[in-house]
Amino acid sequence: MRRLFLSVFVMAAASAPAAFAAGLSATQTVERRVVSETADGERVVSWQEAEKAVPGDVMRYAMQYSNGGAAKAENVVLVVPVPDAMRYVESSASVEGAAVTFSADAGKTFASRGELAVNAEGRKVSAEADDITHVRWLFPAGIGAGQSGSVSFEAVLK
Repeated sequence: MRRLFLSVFVMAAASAPAAFAAGLSATQTVERRVVSETADGERVVSWQEAEKAVPGDVMRYAMQYSNGGAAKAENVVLVVPVPDAMRYVESSASVEGAAVTFSADAGKTFASRGELAVNAEGRKVSAEADDITHVRWLFPAGIGAGQSGSVSFEAVLK
């Protein structure tokens, strides 16, 4: 599978160089959802390399991480921007082993989905899926030596 490298922020102990020095690495892939039907009429969803997309296509942004170092990586934060041409799909962010927060201000601040708000005509209102600019995963227990995993979210091409 071809991998598309996008803006990815990885921090440990408050600095990206420390994260990578400790052996933490991350790679991002972007895949397009393909729905097909079997001879029995059953719908089958698969994910394929995202070479091109048309409005309405659902894409999965996944980040595979690995700690190849000898020590546990502490205070790990993974952040993936939602491209401008995409709309975040509600409840699609994976949460296994991480706390997920969202930004609606280009990654300046983050909040849980239920608390994420934007300023509309001088008052705070709940953020819509279109407002989400970044998804962030916090690993409170860190990422142990030799541990690997992935996080992901889905978005629709506008």
